[in-house]
Amino acid sequence: MSKKVSKGAIGELLSSTKNAIALWIQVIDCNGKKNQSQLSTQIKASKLEKPLDDLTKITTLMHAHGTKLGIVFKAPIPEENYHACFKELEGCVKTLMLFMSLFKQLVNEENKYSHLFIDELTKAARSLLSAVQDLLAEMEKELNNTESTNRKERLISVGKIWQACKNIDDDLGEGPSGIIKKRLRETNRLIKDADQEYEEWLENPSTENYDNDLDDAFGIESEKGDAEQNEQGDNVVEEGFLKYAKGKASKLRMIRLLIVSLNKSIPSSRYNVRYARSIDLLDSERVRLAAIVDDFVAAVVYDQDMEEAVKAGELLQKQALKIAKLVSKLNEGNKLRTGWLETWQRKFTEEAPQ
Repeated sequence: MSKKVSKGAIGELLSSTKNAIALWIQVIDCNGKKNQSQLSTQIKASKLEKPLDDLTKITTLMHAHGTKLGIVFKAPIPEENYHACFKELEGCVKTLMLFMSLFKQLVNEENKYSHLFIDELTKAARSLLSAVQDLLAEMEKELNNTESTNRKERLISVGKIWQACKNIDDDLGEGPSGIIKKRLRETNRLIKDADQEYEEWLENPSTENYDNDLDDAFGIESEKGDAEQNEQGDNVVEEGFLKYAKGKASKLRMIRLLIVSLNKSIPSSRYNVRYARSIDLLDSERVRLAAIVDDFVAAVVYDQDMEEAVKAGELLQKQALKIAKLVSKLNEGNKLRTGWLETWQRKFTEEAPQ
């Protein structure tokens, strides 16, 4: 015969669970920060051989816990259901403890999985804990209600748990390889926008001060006199600068081609230090590449500054080659993938940097 559970016991378990989750969220928020050790020592890392496989099992369990808790905690809760409420909540707590222990193991082994991958899992883990936190708040209300409420908030919280579990499963399915591909698509969009702006300027090059566009937009009259405006003529770009700018257009197009094609050149996820380091390096380098492209386009289109344009152009050349070589290294042994990257590098460097 099962032990009788009181309403007060359920309330105490709800309260202690809320406190535990608040602490776990602190641990996740401190991941990678200086004060991480003080909080994370309260969680013992698991030592599982295949933690990613076990994480999938845990998300399946959490999905089920969320569903069942949403069902049993519906006001008014009859006394005969107190035991079911308590046991289901207790089971959820145990699963969350396993989840945090496993999460701690993954964080400790970040050098094997890559910072990029662990960072995505960290965001998803926090979302899951926040969703459970929301559900617990609704469960408390349901526990103390004596009349039927039909509160949609409870079901919304359950849906958030389902979505958080799905996000974790999606991250596990993609792995570092899939996540870096998503990041590369983001980089491609940024470079595409910059390249389109560059091409539009080449079609109608002008030395016009773009600050004047802002003045016009806000109705600010120009302080320049007619004589000064006449001296500017038709805002014609200096011939040597325009020749330089046109010569670099093909470079930008080739960089776009490289980034688009890299999505087919990232090898499947491998969980070792070498692969993890390469993925993390590629992530940081693609951010730097997009920033340099922006600097180069700004120097040409907005500033018409030859010195800055040449400087940014040289950095752009080096950065693009650096990324191509990095991905080639990731594909050592795969002649098909390294072959096209070598061809791209050769064509990219055929024209001497200007």
